Amino acid sequence: MQEKEVKTIETAIVETDKFLGTAKVGDDVHIYRRLADRYDETAIAMLNNEDEVVGYLNREVAEDTILPYLKRGLRFQCVVTDKPDEDGELPIEIHFRLSERAEQMSREADPISSVSGVGSVSEENFKAIGIYTDAELIRRVESSSVQAIREEIKQNCPNSRLSLRQIGKIYDNAKAKYLPTSGEVGAF
Repeated sequence: MQEKEVKTIETAIVETDKFLGTAKVGDDVHIYRRLADRYDETAIAMLNNEDEVVGYLNREVAEDTILPYLKRGLRFQCVVTDKPDEDGELPIEIHFRLSERAEQMSREADPISSVSGVGSVSEENFKAIGIYTDAELIRRVESSSVQAIREEIKQNCPNSRLSLRQIGKIYDNAKAKYLPTSGEVGAF
């Protein structure tokens, strides 16, 4: 049984009462980690769009989930989802994204390595629309859809036999190489 990809972690920013930075529902907040934090080397500060500290990421999530993936080159999109609760904790969602390092790893790998076993014709279909690596495939599907990729291939390669299902499977295989699964980060 294949692990399911972790799409979202729901957690909170804590210690918001100790900082002047603020964030409201819908705002992006950013992970900031000082490698030489004199109090806690696993602490992850959360910054608003003005680079002001809003608070710290929940310690358990920071240490057990985020830090190992920061070291692997993943990056994250974090969004405030609600108003602070009675303890001052600010609810957020964290979404995993490919980082530059993961994209570099993909560029260094065989072109569109997730197509292996599907056939060189399929690889040529992807190349015809400018997709040469797994990272490019992931980025393109996430910015549009599998359907849009299929339509673009059909326009550039009218004889293409790649189905939506096949493109979806190739996309899933590419994501599995770079993005964590629920088994890797634990249950949320």
